[in-house]
Amino acid sequence: MIKKCCVCSRVKTEGKWHRQKVSPAGRRISHAYCPSCFAKTMVRIENHIPGRPVEAPVNELGNVLYGI
Repeated sequence: MIKKCCVCSRVKTEGKWHRQKVSPAGRRISHAYCPSCFAKTMVRIENHIPGRPVEAPVNELGNVLYGI
C-alpha cells in the first residue's frame, strides 16, 4: 500500500517522500501527511487552542519539527 500526502500529494515509497505526478496503477493508496505538511498542520491546529502557547516540539534527533 502506498501512502499519499493529503495536502501536497507527495508519495511515500521505500521510506522516503517523493513528488510523483501519476499514482502507480494497480496499487492501493492510503492518505496520510508527509512530515512537512504534518508540522504545518499541527501549528495551525495549536494556534486555535485558546491560552496555549505554541512551542516547537523536538523530534528524537533534536531537530525542530515546526517551521520546516
